Amino acid sequence: MSILKLPTELLDEVFSYLDWDRSEYLYPTKPDIINASLSCRELREALIPSVFRDVVLRLRWAGGQLVEPRLYTLRTEHPELARHIRCVYIRTEYEQCQHCAERGDPQPFTVPQNVHDWLNPSGSAGSLPVGQAGLRTRADALAAKMLQVEEGQASCLSSKAEELVLRSKQGQQSPPEIDALAIVMLCIPACTTTLVFKSLTNNVRMASRDRFAHRLLSTALRLLGDRLQDLTTVTTSVKNPLGMSRHQRQPRILAKSIEDFDGITGEIVQNLHLHRLSFALSDEAEMKPQTYPPDLFSAGYSRWHQAADNVRELNICYVRAEARELLQLLKGFHSLQRLSFRDCVLRVQSNALPAPRQVRFEAQQNVWLLFAIELRQALQHVKIHMRDIRSHGEQAYLTPSTVAWLLSQAVPPGALIDADREERLMQDFGSFLPLWLAEDSERGAAAAEDWVNTRAALSDTAMSRRWR
Repeated sequence: MSILKLPTELLDEVFSYLDWDRSEYLYPTKPDIINASLSCRELREALIPSVFRDVVLRLRWAGGQLVEPRLYTLRTEHPELARHIRCVYIRTEYEQCQHCAERGDPQPFTVPQNVHDWLNPSGSAGSLPVGQAGLRTRADALAAKMLQVEEGQASCLSSKAEELVLRSKQGQQSPPEIDALAIVMLCIPACTTTLVFKSLTNNVRMASRDRFAHRLLSTALRLLGDRLQDLTTVTTSVKNPLGMSRHQRQPRILAKSIEDFDGITGEIVQNLHLHRLSFALSDEAEMKPQTYPPDLFSAGYSRWHQAADNVRELNICYVRAEARELLQLLKGFHSLQRLSFRDCVLRVQSNALPAPRQVRFEAQQNVWLLFAIELRQALQHVKIHMRDIRSHGEQAYLTPSTVAWLLSQAVPPGALIDADREERLMQDFGSFLPLWLAEDSERGAAAAEDWVNTRAALSDTAMSRRWR
């Protein structure tokens, strides 16, 4: 069965350049028909690494039991394809697996009895992937730690993780952490450099599944270690828990409760060498018109500051936060080169708002400018990108002209902003804001287009008169 079904004329254009010899030609050159040695096999060899680079590890349940992940089948039956995996998207499905229900015989996940090396479940021969030796060491040590093996028992210390996990499942139900370790070893290869994690639920009945997904993520982070370069988390486990008491919402206590829930400790983060981090409390599918994303609480992310020496890019998406909370989080990433905000709602500190209504309105209207100024003062040379941002209480996003002025004129990279410059920026922002709103409105766009057409007509007339 072929991977691609494309028209003949398109295949002809693609085939024509597969044998481009860069040492002979500066640009892609088609060989003549007689000497052409192109085939579908060559096209597949060129495309397969890209097709199987990004895969999904889907966590599904049926009848209250975890279903065997399909990614495990790919690794066991098609190791030649699984070796191209670089990014694993861990996704939790909270609804009943319809496919499993229709079959009537859902296969619950069970650790394989006849597979000796779970890091290589297919048993394929050949050289080990880069990083698998370190993954083996960490997996064995983690299994021994989970099962509380005493250091004096040499036979246990020398045992592999597979043997320890199988031993723990004899005659009793193993803890979820053991199942998470087995799934990570069987489904996530050592060549993985990117993890994307999504687990969004506010349903109390699904709390156990949410907790298992987070434990699986913490296990994957522990095993991959310094091999991991890119991490994206889309989860509500670190949002501001408004239902907690004032004592429970204290930063230190809340950070400890979040760490106990998802298992991502400071020790795990410290051993990572991440270059790119992305945090989100919702996603595009969860966001509805005229709604706000969940509140971000910086204490839930403070542990990631231990990886700040290597993080060069940070993305904040689909969150609502107080300006001071967000600044406190961002100041801890001192080595950033690029900082991006997307679909973010910013508000001023509630207890810091002055009493007069007009003053409160102006403070909220200028919140993004004040935030950008303080951010530039803290991170002077980082490149800042903003998209679809708005203030609390406003349904409309800041217009493109407003964002462009904010990033290029107000707080460009390397800008030194003192008190006088800050005052002038505040005055300019208040003066130009109505003009930007008019410029980016439908009427403004139509006026700009009309001006371009009129200017072209005037130029044509002037040139005609000149050469008449």
